[in-house]
Amino acid sequence: MTTLLEQAAADEGGWTVGPVQQLKNLQMAQILYQGRPAMIQVVPRGDMSLRIPFAPSVYRGTGEETRVSCTFEAPQSVVEHMEQLEKIIIAKARDVPHIDALWVSSARHTPHGPQLRCKLNTDGPRKIKLVNEALEPLDLPVAELQQRQAVPILSVRGVYIQRNQVGLMLDMAACIVGPKPEPQAMQIDFI
Repeated sequence: MTTLLEQAAADEGGWTVGPVQQLKNLQMAQILYQGRPAMIQVVPRGDMSLRIPFAPSVYRGTGEETRVSCTFEAPQSVVEHMEQLEKIIIAKARDVPHIDALWVSSARHTPHGPQLRCKLNTDGPRKIKLVNEALEPLDLPVAELQQRQAVPILSVRGVYIQRNQVGLMLDMAACIVGPKPEPQAMQIDFI
């Protein structure tokens, strides 16, 4: 079941954090919302206020990676809701050592404005589902998401725990993708 971020951030009692488990390369604690895996739609369906400023990628990657980072330029209200949700999760995951000191937020404030970060899979069982505004499937390479407006649905899989950082495991499960914007030439005036 998908829930809007605004509603999920206001429902403190609906969130549970499970025990810490050892995975292949890290530790994690599973997160459930109302007893089920959490699926969070960041904004309502008609609200195309999020924008993907650059193509999803991996820092110093080869371009062959199947799990990449995606950044959204987001309204301040979205970032505030994500920060509230993270506070709820932190409060419920107190058994994770040094969680306050090591927490890396998925929401951040930059000189270019508020941003939200997550991961997406380009292949495999968790491959992202891309659709247009009419909810028709899109077959786009993720590089084509650059500069497009979007309505993402995030899977909140858990809290990851590494030696130097702790944070939310957010995967973009699906996304409504807006049309590719037309490039506009910069207006130049000679004096």
